[in-house]
Amino acid sequence: MLSSPPTTVPSVLPSSPPSAPPSSEPSSSSDDSKDDLVNIQPSEVTFLETLKTKINRKNGNNLVITFKVEIHNKLCVMKVFKDIEYWDAFYTEASAYRLLKEKGLCKRGLVLKFYGTIEYIDTDLWPELYQFANHKFPPSAILIEYIPNARKIDLSNFSQDNIDRLSTILAEIHEAGLIHGDSYPRNMMVVQGTPDRVFWLDFDHSRLRDKTDEDSECLFQLEIEIMTGFANALISWQNVDDSSRPRPGAEMAEELTLSAHQVALLEAHLPPATAAPAGGSNIWVTLTYAQSLDSSLSLAPGVRTRLSGPESKAMTHYLRSRHDAILVGVSTLLADDPALNCRIASAGAGPPPQPRPVVIDPHLRWTPRQTDKVLETQRRGAGQAPLVITAASSRIPPAAARVLEAHGGRYLQLPAEEKKESAGSAGGRLRFGWPQILATLAADEGLASVMVEGGGQIIDSLLDPACHGLVSSVIVTIAPTWLGRGGVVVSPARVHDQSGAPVPAARLRDVAWHPFGDDIVLCGKLEGSQ
Repeated sequence: MLSSPPTTVPSVLPSSPPSAPPSSEPSSSSDDSKDDLVNIQPSEVTFLETLKTKINRKNGNNLVITFKVEIHNKLCVMKVFKDIEYWDAFYTEASAYRLLKEKGLCKRGLVLKFYGTIEYIDTDLWPELYQFANHKFPPSAILIEYIPNARKIDLSNFSQDNIDRLSTILAEIHEAGLIHGDSYPRNMMVVQGTPDRVFWLDFDHSRLRDKTDEDSECLFQLEIEIMTGFANALISWQNVDDSSRPRPGAEMAEELTLSAHQVALLEAHLPPATAAPAGGSNIWVTLTYAQSLDSSLSLAPGVRTRLSGPESKAMTHYLRSRHDAILVGVSTLLADDPALNCRIASAGAGPPPQPRPVVIDPHLRWTPRQTDKVLETQRRGAGQAPLVITAASSRIPPAAARVLEAHGGRYLQLPAEEKKESAGSAGGRLRFGWPQILATLAADEGLASVMVEGGGQIIDSLLDPACHGLVSSVIVTIAPTWLGRGGVVVSPARVHDQSGAPVPAARLRDVAWHPFGDDIVLCGKLEGSQ
């Protein structure tokens, strides 16, 4: 198992933001000779696409937004960092790229080419950066190379040569005097071709390597261990017999089966065959997810973690066949890139019924792309395109809407309430009310049943006592493993009685436990539900 990255890593160079922005005009590095793009003005930048959004999980504020832009006929990535809260990350990454450029790694394609920075951006002059408006300090951005068709390394693009070259590049980064600070697969990129191109991404956690500093050398050794452990894990998959080893597309083609006895065990906890008619105001809600023995959904935020065994995985797909929709939060979509379809073997001559994916994305963190599994699945006729529920105040990019609608999906804009982290905080996370979501899916979309699969915040919110009456059934797969601290844990908010004493947040009734292979499946209803 790979070690967890350090929670905080010092910057490449010590820095601190100024007490106030020196000017409303964007400025570039003081050493213009080292930057290809300097003194960039808003009129010189054409925003083409939002590639990625990083949000503060506590308060919902945008921290970093990555755009695809065109500047002087050059396609670039513009990575915009939030003001004072993320100044260290901006300064760290800019300093790291400048060092790697000086050492020749950018020119050789081992890391992205670095074009320059835009500091103290006046958002009044850059309307595309409206998400960063109304902050005390202006945001800043780095400009780096845009590489189309780059994907993080996984089983679909892994080869011994690719992993060897990534290891060699990491060694050169170390030799240049830099510790990456986040040397996990999410930052190991592959562009498939003849030959494949590989490179390292994201240096906002990097730091200078100091051979005389014990902590620095510990981080250096940790990076080597992480890289070695990941390489060994992928190599072990290659050494598995071909008949049992997953291959690209194998997951999509897989057909799962469930015995008649197992189906019978679940029947009392599923929506009836004669579900509410389309257009009705009521909807059956099944809350279902897989967890470890220590209530963890994954090893860490954003890390896909397989928990279900073959039997309970087949059960999950059978549950999907019995519901009109699958609902997930956008974090689950971004972390797992799931197909969100049903692959259970059909009892009849035709394919199994496919549920409609529903994605809760109030801040528009997901940008639909042709390569997303959920859209690829729809094009193959093996699933449906998603409904994306976002805030009424969101500005939906026309390109994203076109991609989604071309696959049969669309955006649903609902009023959202801003939940602040604390009194006096500058911003908050937008949240929808569950009655509003469910009423929209039932009345407007004609859905009679929905299967809620996660992630953690979605599950916790439905376990709030105020929502117990909305949940028809709970089905939890418990895997025989402990994931350890630092993972995403199911843990609803603390509940107190009238005297202020803590009481259990939720409890199941009509409980049944069923073994599915090595896993245990817990079925029941929330106390307070109908």
